[in-house]
Amino acid sequence: MSSLPRLNKLEKLTGLIYTDIKVPKMEKPWASCTASNQLTFNCDVTSLSIA
Repeated sequence: MSSLPRLNKLEKLTGLIYTDIKVPKMEKPWASCTASNQLTFNCDVTSLSIA
């Protein structure tokens, strides 16, 4: 489990098992995921809310 509560919630909700999480500054995309389930989130993604 990650130390990011929103990811913990989504992990339980969706069943996605991820291998790594990265939070760099990105110019355009909010997030991406590789074939090996490495999640990359724009550091500005924290301004989005998840219901």
